[in-house]
Amino acid sequence: VLLGFAIGGASSGVIGLLPAAAIAIAIAARRGLIRRGALAAAVAATVLASLGVVVYRSGDFGQFFSFLGVKHANAAAAKNIQTYPQHTMLAYIGLRIWLHHPIAGAGFEASKDYSTYGRELPATHRRFPHIAPQSFPSATRSFGVQDLYVQTLADLGLVGLALLAALFGAGLWRGATDALAAG
Repeated sequence: VLLGFAIGGASSGVIGLLPAAAIAIAIAARRGLIRRGALAAAVAATVLASLGVVVYRSGDFGQFFSFLGVKHANAAAAKNIQTYPQHTMLAYIGLRIWLHHPIAGAGFEASKDYSTYGRELPATHRRFPHIAPQSFPSATRSFGVQDLYVQTLADLGLVGLALLAALFGAGLWRGATDALAAG
């Protein structure tokens, strides 16, 4: 499982894994189920899985730090698609779409349509002049927003984001109440 998690390379997985492990440990402690060996194994697995993702994605992180100006950029960054800078740029496009349609959004999956995101491209090119040209969406290649929350805002507006939060909140509430009540 650790190897699969690390090879999957999802940075967002680490962001979810850390609080999930902390919550699982807190619930186990509340129920009196913590044993030193199990606790050590859970912490070690969480740390190893997280470090595996960081090592696997180290090149992408380095490119992103160059994009942010924290690290000196290499010439390839201006010629090739770089994961995190592209995702940042696509989220920017999604937020601009949302600003034009704040309440109900542009429509379900409208952020993938050139007629919706095309008007945002000139401002996006000005905002991100150092991103490789093929990283940008165009009439012939649509990448979508690629961020659940920003895409929900762009496509469904604040109404959609509130419904998404309610869905997640209901699941978290039910899971938390069941886990705490089972002790």
